[in-house]
Amino acid sequence: MASAALVRDGRKWRLALTTSNAALITLTVRDGLGVAVAPAWFISPGLRILDDMDARYPLGIAEMGIKRATGAATPILDVFISHIKAELNSTALAA
Repeated sequence: MASAALVRDGRKWRLALTTSNAALITLTVRDGLGVAVAPAWFISPGLRILDDMDARYPLGIAEMGIKRATGAATPILDVFISHIKAELNSTALAA
């Protein structure tokens, strides 16, 4: 969504890093080597939201789903899925 928003606006950009390592992303952005698209809970000391970019390039809404095999229902799995849903909903409401 971020790259599509930048392209729509004709803004030049390049992908400099891709990783699933949250600490590396934090350090890279904190040290001024780039920007990242991340949820609000990711903001930590040394990071800030770029309000002008946030307003100019709205990302829209991302959706997630949980899929499980037919017949895979167990009480433990049901509790786990309920917990995940509750956490995601409370995070979305807090943002």
